Amino acid sequence: MDARLIALKLSLEELNIEFDISTIENRVLIQKAVYFGQVAGTDIGYRFNWDQKGPYSGDLASDYHTLANDISLGDKEYENKELQEPRKEDLHRIRSLMHVPDNVKLEQWDWLELLASLHYLKRVTGLSEEDSAQKIKKDKKSLFKYVSEAITQLKNYPSLKYSD
Repeated sequence: MDARLIALKLSLEELNIEFDISTIENRVLIQKAVYFGQVAGTDIGYRFNWDQKGPYSGDLASDYHTLANDISLGDKEYENKELQEPRKEDLHRIRSLMHVPDNVKLEQWDWLELLASLHYLKRVTGLSEEDSAQKIKKDKKSLFKYVSEAITQLKNYPSLKYSD
């Protein structure tokens, strides 16, 4: 199994994200979790572009399909591996971000789509917080209600450099 696939599997485990690509929701969840893992310091080589559901990496999509295939063929090389301690610490610092706050009535994948979209729009495309919120309102109406809470959450994680 390729080292990047092992790093992908172990990174998801460290974030308590189940590796399951059977639904679009699960694939969105994986995309956003890996996006945040990389922003937080565990860069395993994926580059993200803007997509209908926020930050998206075609290479990551290809890799999680390959990983699923390898696992289905019995390859469990990842079981005897561990992430290096600094990477584990980077991921551990943002693990709680993966949880939907009690006052937010969204599924986990929706919540991470909102968070990742706001982060990407501000940090990567350079939109202001207000312009990012307006883009969410225009493109993701069902998520807009929680923009304020999402911004608050993003600001609580210094390693994401949302407020810089």
